Amino acid sequence: MPSQRPSDTRRRIALSDAKKPAAQHADNQDLVDAFWVLADATFKAEPENAGTKGSAYRKAAQAFAACPFTVTDSSVDLKKKKLPNVGKASVEKMAAFRATGSIPKLIAVTYGRS
Repeated sequence: MPSQRPSDTRRRIALSDAKKPAAQHADNQDLVDAFWVLADATFKAEPENAGTKGSAYRKAAQAFAACPFTVTDSSVDLKKKKLPNVGKASVEKMAAFRATGSIPKLIAVTYGRS
């Protein structure tokens, strides 16, 4: 596979950012951004899981963006299906993000740690 020119990489990032949804509730935008970056990082770092994990993170970001309320671990009830396309693992990552301001999985795929 030929190496990508820097302009190609910038173009791909710009296209990805252009598709990133805006949160209905302003308090959720940082969460949407984090999950969107996590999806992109997963697509790049784990190509074997890109179809499942990367897509799940992208869908979670879209679900968080569509919420008219602040998304927290107490406001998300998986049993009542308040947030479609948000599974248990995404809720755990969301709770970690709300508690610490970062997602351990994002740090791992970004910096190559396991």
